[in-house]
Amino acid sequence: SPSGFEYDVFGEITPPETGRGIELGLKYSSGDGKINAQLTAFRIEKKNEKNTNITYSQLQEIFPRTASGDIMDDSTAIAANASLWVPRRNDDGDITGYSFDPKGNRVANEETRSEGVELDLYYNPTKQLSLFFGYAYLDTIKLKSSLEELIDLTIPGTSNHSANFTARYTFPSGKLKNCFIGANQKYRSAALLNTYFADTDFDGNADYESDTPRYEVYLEAQHSTDIFAGWQGKLGKGRNAPRARFQVIVNNVFDNINLVSTGSNNARYTDSKTVTASATFTF
Repeated sequence: SPSGFEYDVFGEITPPETGRGIELGLKYSSGDGKINAQLTAFRIEKKNEKNTNITYSQLQEIFPRTASGDIMDDSTAIAANASLWVPRRNDDGDITGYSFDPKGNRVANEETRSEGVELDLYYNPTKQLSLFFGYAYLDTIKLKSSLEELIDLTIPGTSNHSANFTARYTFPSGKLKNCFIGANQKYRSAALLNTYFADTDFDGNADYESDTPRYEVYLEAQHSTDIFAGWQGKLGKGRNAPRARFQVIVNNVFDNINLVSTGSNNARYTDSKTVTASATFTF
């Protein structure tokens, strides 16, 4: 399985993540070496992808205790699902109902499709100045599912657009020779937390029918600006003199904290502003 120890509802380790993909690309380089660019389009179909976790209410729908839906009717109980339902008893020992108790939240052989384009553009107008722009578009859907109503829905955690821009300048002479400064701007559009189905019969559980109202919940878009500065060069005049690189990076300099989706019903806040200093020596 994707992490090596993910379990299905019966406590069995799920099969490995497998996939088949097609990727086509174009690459361009200018004769003077100042421009390098590549454009790539891809389509990937996966089975058992990590982000295909099923919610608790969806698992109850996929593995019901009875065929009739009446949790107290043992005459229609589904034997294969019996281990997933634990009886609730009163003080006299009488069964008053059943609680759904899966061993894991994975369902094997869910299939997804991801497709999109990626653009990388490098531009070096001078030896001192370097510019980079990257953009990606991603679209995902669930191709196959144990719950039919999930087919053709967007995969939780999907962000359709992301972009990255970096500028770097190195001082060629003077007191700041071999010093460099730069900035990086990242953007990620709002990602899907999950698609939620309405409780149309007001029994406290979501209903999964073809005509059930459903709602896509997206969290915040992500913005982050980084700045960096440093020095790199030789620590001496000899041919074999060691080289060094010193750098200070301020990540998320404007302390822009966003609540972003990372998958099915999973969310996190982006990191606050941090300052990191590093040094590298090459002998």
